[in-house]
Amino acid sequence: MLEGVNPRLIFSIIFLAGLGALLWKDRNEIERHSILILRRTEKGIDLLDRIAKKAPRLWNIYGWTGVALALISIPLMLLQIGWMARALLQGSPDSGASAILPSLSGEATFQSGASFIPVEYWLISIAVIMVVHEASHGIIARLEDFEINSVGWLVLGVIPGAFVEPKGEQMLPDGSGDSDETRGLWDQGNYKQRLKVLAAGSFANYVTAAVFGLAYIGLMAFFLPNFYSGPVHYSAIMDGPAAEAGMTTGTIQTINGQEINDFNELSGVLNGTSPGDNVTIQTSEGEFNFALGEREGLDTGFIGITRTYSAGWEWFKGLLFMVMFLNLAIGMFNMLPAKPLDGGQIVDTFVEEFGSEGQREYVNYFSIVMWIVVLGSIIAGLVL
Repeated sequence: MLEGVNPRLIFSIIFLAGLGALLWKDRNEIERHSILILRRTEKGIDLLDRIAKKAPRLWNIYGWTGVALALISIPLMLLQIGWMARALLQGSPDSGASAILPSLSGEATFQSGASFIPVEYWLISIAVIMVVHEASHGIIARLEDFEINSVGWLVLGVIPGAFVEPKGEQMLPDGSGDSDETRGLWDQGNYKQRLKVLAAGSFANYVTAAVFGLAYIGLMAFFLPNFYSGPVHYSAIMDGPAAEAGMTTGTIQTINGQEINDFNELSGVLNGTSPGDNVTIQTSEGEFNFALGEREGLDTGFIGITRTYSAGWEWFKGLLFMVMFLNLAIGMFNMLPAKPLDGGQIVDTFVEEFGSEGQREYVNYFSIVMWIVVLGSIIAGLVL
């Protein structure tokens, strides 16, 4: 009955139904402000405190490492903004900013204006990004004895998120704390303490990107080539012998009548060939006859395929890559020197400490310019 139905559509419906059920169950505790729904609690504050106080020296090193990387990331993001502005002025926004959106397609597409990734990748990545980012803020805040009002989760439209709300901050509607509008995000302690807290979020995303990146490399370079056994799934390389013969993606079954059950058997057959040898390959796509090509550094015949794996492994390695990529990309974007992003708050902290109160207004004006460039680049990518 469900034949032909997109499984990602089913997943999306189940997710939205589950989200609705959660909101209904917690309806007496949640707050709603237009399309923003949030749930505050104080339960996680003690956990953040215990984590911070368990290894203060380690977290202090962590905090200062985050500051060092933030001071590198902010100029890099300024260069990126300059590149976007130049592209906008030249009317070529191909290298501009892009909103990352969920898609029901299994293929990820990256382009200026709007990029689309599979919906389950999007949800998992956003959840990981938000949790590690906000938890890192909270841990370093408690290390520096910053007071925290609450922690919790939020939903903006259908976009899930998490937050740590410091005392005195009005980042979320109806938050408790003072009403001094001059206070900024994480505006407690001295400027060194604030820098560590502000830089901690993106640093957590960088660390998470490194962890998932190493997992991806280990999977692709070590685990799958050495421990995966099973049918040889392939994808034809563009302009290679296999692609020119009509092969695209599938599973190799036989070569010259010899059955191929795994990659070792494929390697054994190819080791006895030379460039120019004719082969008959039976695949799940059909039968193909062509001459093997040659490739620099390869003494045997070259088919022109890359090895792929079963659908489950392909999905998993795609997930590892996407979580890595988005943590790095969003961690870097958060270092854009534009308020209310952490990069803008870091610049504002320096100006507040070493400049004058009046000069802080220029940070606000500069932030507006930054957002005009970013949003203009996204819009240009969509319409041009």
